[in-house]
Amino acid sequence: MIHIYKAGGDYKRDGIDYSLKVINYNQRDEFLVDGWVETFEELLPVEEKEPPKNKNELNREELEALLVENKVEFDGRWGDSRLRELASEYIK
Repeated sequence: MIHIYKAGGDYKRDGIDYSLKVINYNQRDEFLVDGWVETFEELLPVEEKEPPKNKNELNREELEALLVENKVEFDGRWGDSRLRELASEYIK
């Protein structure tokens, strides 16, 4: 006997409503093709990581923060392109 899980239902855990069934292991394949999964963790939403920004995507505030963080001196009157040039070696 195994437990299988499906999104939506009467049970709630970690903010997710789900259904739960206990089935014979030999029934497993027929349920898994119908939206059931073997572990509760498979119901959890996948967190999407934000891709790292490249130097052309940083706004002025982010550029200035990066330069301050890396102790790079700059003049606040300089244009964004000059700040990008200075920050380019610190952007991963």
